[in-house]
Amino acid sequence: MNNTFTNNVNQSTQQQYLDLQSFETQGQQIQKNIYFEQQDKLDGVSVRINFLKKVLAVLLIEFFITFVIFLIGEFTYLLDVFLEYIIICTYYDKYGDETYEHCYYYFAPTWVFYLFLSASMTLQFTLYFGRQSGRQVMHPYLFFFFYQIFFGFTFTVIWTIMNLNINIMAMFVTWGTVALIIFGLMCYVIFEEKDLSFQVGAIMVFVISLFVFIIFVIIDSSDALQFLLYAFISIIYGLYLVLELRLMLNQNSLKLQIDEYLVLSMLLYALMLQPVVRICEFIYNTCITCSS
Repeated sequence: MNNTFTNNVNQSTQQQYLDLQSFETQGQQIQKNIYFEQQDKLDGVSVRINFLKKVLAVLLIEFFITFVIFLIGEFTYLLDVFLEYIIICTYYDKYGDETYEHCYYYFAPTWVFYLFLSASMTLQFTLYFGRQSGRQVMHPYLFFFFYQIFFGFTFTVIWTIMNLNINIMAMFVTWGTVALIIFGLMCYVIFEEKDLSFQVGAIMVFVISLFVFIIFVIIDSSDALQFLLYAFISIIYGLYLVLELRLMLNQNSLKLQIDEYLVLSMLLYALMLQPVVRICEFIYNTCITCSS
């Protein structure tokens, strides 16, 4: 009988121990879930810094890929698919017997360019307004691939139009300065280990743009006004880049997670399309406010 009582006590104690162990395991699991849930948010300074490093690094890679696409299109006939050469001639009789011909030409985008532009807008709207559900339509790397194809060629055509209508120096100086700005912002985040504020970003944009302007003026002072125009374009683009970076990081509607640095880099890569997105967002919010 004593053995039976002892066995019952041991089984009861063992069962309580097992239940307690199970309870502790569940508690630990809950704590782990809370921990990982907090880690998925961009609230911590160290988390935001690591996130910014990846965003700016990927953005710099995207600019480099676009530059490679531009070089390929510049030395091949690839861009002929996106641009067409149009000649317009006017005939008039000046002296009665002789007919004179006056012709001028220009480059115009083809339907392929507008198709790629529409696809780029679709991707931008999907990533920005789609939130979590929209981003799950495709794998992030597929989004990245399609961004490089559609907006990459769209961006390249814009570079080419700058090259044809102004000169190739305008393209290299302007977008080269923008690439230096992105590189400078990335270096600041890496070496200073600080979150990038708009004030610091704006100062770096001005300093880098003016530095490039001074260098080119020293090399060739005869084109100082053109270099000043290139610096002005770079400053405007750089300031808007920093502004959108801060807005998207602090915007709760985007619901960016810690592993979605590709999403933010792609949104910033298609920065030329972002004003249209902002206008649509403003109209939508205004309609919601008026209806409520």
